[in-house]
Formats: sequence, structure tokens, C-alpha cells
Amino acid sequence: MLRFFRALGMAWAAMSNTTRLVVGSAAFFAAVSIVGSIQSQQREEAQLAEERRTEEATKDRVQAEKSRRAALTPEQRAAEEAEKARLTKEKEDAAVRAKAAEDARVAEVKRQAAEAEAKRSDWTYSDAADKVSGKTIKNAGLRSENLEFLAFPYSGGTRGNLQIRRHPRFGTDVIFYTSNGQVQCNAYSSCKVHLRVDDKLTMSLSGNPPEDHDPTVVFLNKSVIGTLRKSSKVVLTVSMFQEGERSFEFRTRNLDWK
Repeated sequence: MLRFFRALGMAWAAMSNTTRLVVGSAAFFAAVSIVGSIQSQQREEAQLAEERRTEEATKDRVQAEKSRRAALTPEQRAAEEAEKARLTKEKEDAAVRAKAAEDARVAEVKRQAAEAEAKRSDWTYSDAADKVSGKTIKNAGLRSENLEFLAFPYSGGTRGNLQIRRHPRFGTDVIFYTSNGQVQCNAYSSCKVHLRVDDKLTMSLSGNPPEDHDPTVVFLNKSVIGTLRKSSKVVLTVSMFQEGERSFEFRTRNLDWK
């Protein structure tokens, strides 16, 4: 053995530094691998031992319960079964009550959401001052849900707008106007406007251009306010210059206008 270690020492001394580095690295990684394998095996053994202890403890508890049950009198056994049934019933009743409470909570949340949705309005309201009379101009406005895409030069889509205006000097008007494009309305006579109400009734109305002949604006009869107040949705259709009929959908529910 002594000769072996002497020979090993002589072999090591005869190695170059590079060879020593290679041999040393190989030995290091081999040692790391061996240690890792040992640790892995130890973990597996510890896990198996823990599983065996758990299994033995479970068997002991089962056997102890059997022995305890065997020692009970019929009356004690009946009382124990009755208590077990009572606890099971209490647990089931508690689960039923919890489910009923959760169902009630969900139903209330849905009811409140439906109530809020039913009260929701897309109308916007604003006031402005009439500098001539010194009185207030009241407005209610609504934008269409959809865009209509017209040919050049009207890019980006055209949106319809409804406005109800109460002016201290000019009275009450219902105005339809577009963000761009030209409504086909004769400057010196009325034009046809179709109004479909809640997907049921279609009305044909007479529209009139404004005094300044703005082609994006049409004035409607103020009697339309009653229809808007009672409806949830209207689709307003007008003819547009070189574009044919175009329809704009409005969510009109819950108009607050007196």
C-alpha cells in the first residue's frame, strides 16, 4: 500500500500543471456527483421511513378505535351513533344555509345591477347662457352607437347626434346632425327622415334644414320628444349626398326632459 501511494505521488509530481488541473476537476465533479447521489438516496430512505411510520400510526388508530367500539355497551353505541348523526345533520344544514345565503347574495347583486342598468341613461345635459335675453339655453344630447363610413373626403367614420334644445327666444327644437358628410335635404323644402322605434314602429318625419343651410344639420318636429322619452332605442335614417340612406342607432332610454 505504501508503495502504491509513493507511486501515486510520483505520478502526480510528474504531471504538468494543465494535466493536474484536468485530473483535479474531474475528481471534484466526480465527488460532487457521488455526494449528490448519497444525499438523494438518504432523502428517499427518509421519505420511505416516514411513510411507514404514518402507515403504522394509522393502523394503530384503527385498531384502537375497534377496541374502543367493542368495549361499548349497546346503549353507549346507540348514543354515539345518534351524536354522530346529529353532527352530520348540523353540518349539512349549515351547508344548506350557506348556499342559500350565497344564492341570496348573488340574486341581490344581480337585482341591483339590473336596477342600475334600467336607470342608466346615455343622455348628457348642459346649460348655456343666451347673451341676448340673459336667460338659459337647456340642452340634452345623445351620440349614435354606430359610425357610418362614407366615401372620400369623409374619412374616419361619421357619427350621428341628437340634440333637444330649449331656447328662450327660439323655443324648443329637436336637432339631428352628423360629425361630417352632407344630409340630402333641400334648402327650400322639407326632407324625409325615418325613425324606427324599439324595433317595432317606423315613423316618417319631415325634416327641415337650418337657416344657414348647414348640410350636416336637420331640424325635426318637437313632437318627437314624446317618442324619445318613451323609447329605449331609435334608429334614425336619412339620405346623404351621393351616399344613399344611412342609419344611426341611439340608446334613448331614460330621457329626463320636462
